[in-house]
Amino acid sequence: MPEIAFLKAALADLKDAREWYDEQQLNLGLHFLRELESSVKQIKRTPQAFPFKYGPLRQKMINKFPYFIFYFL
Repeated sequence: MPEIAFLKAALADLKDAREWYDEQQLNLGLHFLRELESSVKQIKRTPQAFPFKYGPLRQKMINKFPYFIFYFL
C-alpha cells in the first residue's frame, strides 16, 4: 500500500475542523477524524479508484462531511 503524507497546512486545517465540529456537538470532531481515517484507508487500498480533479491531483470526499482529500500517486 502507498504511504500517505499530509502537508503541514492540511494538518492545521484538520485540527481546526475537528475543534470546530467539537464546538458544534460533543464528539463530532472525533467522528470527523474517524471518517477521515476511513477515507485514507480507501485511498490506500484503491488509489486509482478516485477521479482526477486538477491535473494529476485526484480527490476523495470524506463521507458525511464536506471535505475532500486531494492526492497524487
